[in-house]
Amino acid sequence: MFFPHSYIENIIIAGINKRVEVRSRVTFGEFLIWLGIWLLLSTIAGYSKGKFWSDNKFDQKEGEPYRFNDLMSGRRFDGILANMVYTDHSAPIFCDRFWEARQIIQEWNDWMSKNFIPSWINCLDKSMSIWHSRWTCPGWVFYPIKPHPYGNEYYTMCCCMSGILY
Repeated sequence: MFFPHSYIENIIIAGINKRVEVRSRVTFGEFLIWLGIWLLLSTIAGYSKGKFWSDNKFDQKEGEPYRFNDLMSGRRFDGILANMVYTDHSAPIFCDRFWEARQIIQEWNDWMSKNFIPSWINCLDKSMSIWHSRWTCPGWVFYPIKPHPYGNEYYTMCCCMSGILY
């Protein structure tokens, strides 16, 4: 997995567990299931998130392409999402709209510099992290020439031989 286990266990899962009842604690394995469902949902457009946990019989012609009831309940999925944290740092005394994301970005950069050696062919580019509501996204930008014109813009480096962003 291209992400430090210690960060997931000590920051994300520990942060979630501080915010939920003792009987609702999240384990590492359950978090990985939640993350897999979240990643799969991010690739599917046109469906309401709650419908993936419908009790209706699955129909190939109509309805959602998957049901996740066997993996995790919809209420549990939403509970983990509502209590998600990305940092254990306190908010700074000055206005920093990205303070909650800085630790995870730093952890990613440190992890990749220690564990990934890119090839000699690399590509530096700007990429958009899609976000439609400017009121809930710090640093929201609009570039009408982009395929996805709303969100945050990041400079990214990619290894051209493996296709891995680092």
